Amino acid sequence: MITSLKNMSHTEKLLLLSVFFLTSFNVVSLICWILIVLISFSNSQSRIKLRSMFPNPVYFLFILLYVFYLVGMLWTENTALGLEDLRIKIPLILFPLLFTVIDLKESSLLNVRISLVYGCLFSIIYCFVISAIRFSGDHQIGNFFYTGFSHLMHPTYFTMYINLAVLMLLDGWLRGIEIPLKKKIGNGVLLFIFISAVIVLSARLAMVTAFFTIAVFVGLEALKQKNFKKLFPVGTIGVVSIVLLSYFFIHLNNRFTQITDVIEKKADPTALKDTVNNVSYNSTTIRIGLLKNGLAIFKEHPWIGVGTGDVIPESVKKLNDEGLHVLALKSKGPHNQYLQTAVTLGVFGLFVLIMCIGWPLIEFLKAKEFLFASFMMIVFFNAIGDTVLRASSLYFFTFFTCFFYRYYRSFTLKKV
Repeated sequence: MITSLKNMSHTEKLLLLSVFFLTSFNVVSLICWILIVLISFSNSQSRIKLRSMFPNPVYFLFILLYVFYLVGMLWTENTALGLEDLRIKIPLILFPLLFTVIDLKESSLLNVRISLVYGCLFSIIYCFVISAIRFSGDHQIGNFFYTGFSHLMHPTYFTMYINLAVLMLLDGWLRGIEIPLKKKIGNGVLLFIFISAVIVLSARLAMVTAFFTIAVFVGLEALKQKNFKKLFPVGTIGVVSIVLLSYFFIHLNNRFTQITDVIEKKADPTALKDTVNNVSYNSTTIRIGLLKNGLAIFKEHPWIGVGTGDVIPESVKKLNDEGLHVLALKSKGPHNQYLQTAVTLGVFGLFVLIMCIGWPLIEFLKAKEFLFASFMMIVFFNAIGDTVLRASSLYFFTFFTCFFYRYYRSFTLKKV
């Protein structure tokens, strides 16, 4: 249970409210964050706290990455798109600022965990109700899978949030904390709902990442706590349950066939000159085509990239020049955050992005803070197949990285 609201400051309440609405109506979250900053700056101590922001290596890297995007405006030809991108990436500055001035308590991790878990549950129920209403009208099973189910954000981003919620649910159990039977049953039901949601969302890389990070987290934490024998029976039940759920739901809607089709046919449709009328793509072949196109652009602009606002226009132009007109209509960049940043800012921008993810990951692993490290793995792997510096995924990446790192430096590191 969240610690008594009566004992919480206004900023703590707003923080938990912002986490709850992250997976549903994140405009509410944004309003909460702005209010937190305003309230915090009404305190004269905030100016003193700001001095610790830049010496913080992770916060400094986030701000440096934003500065790189700002400098990238100097050679962009599409100023309007560049300014929009800078607006979207404001969280790279907002969260280092917010988690520098806000006061955290050791109970903050537990409270944020509960807010995220119930926020994800609320969003899953919301999506299920909408899908059920649509299914009652057209009787299409697709209403319960992928974009037909994820009504609040892209399925990949939604899966990332649920992935973290699952890890947080498992965290207390793995640490050997005594939990009443009623709560154990409740957590078991929540895990069943969350794992089912991960599968029906059908975001392939995010789904594989979820199961991988769950397995790694459970293994590393069990090794740390030295309770393999105690966890083995429950772990076995969990693995069998995931396999059965995956078989059931994937049998109803299998998006992995797109990958097997590409492998079996060994055909690359992007090698053909397409027209609007005679070529069709699936999401796998689209990603292959956009990845190849992004690599080609990066080879032409390896050092400073094409500029903050020019990724999409340059991608579309190159695809059209090669006769890939259908693919050009679907292009929003390489669909890989590492390559997207490399195309935008060159190798130096790519290096800063890798450091933003790699620095806390390595530090958390060294400190055996496996919950925090597993979160960074979620970001690391999903950035291979999608963007994590846009939309809801940017909130996920920047908010929780800054929160976990601040918590780690404030409480965990001091205990070592």
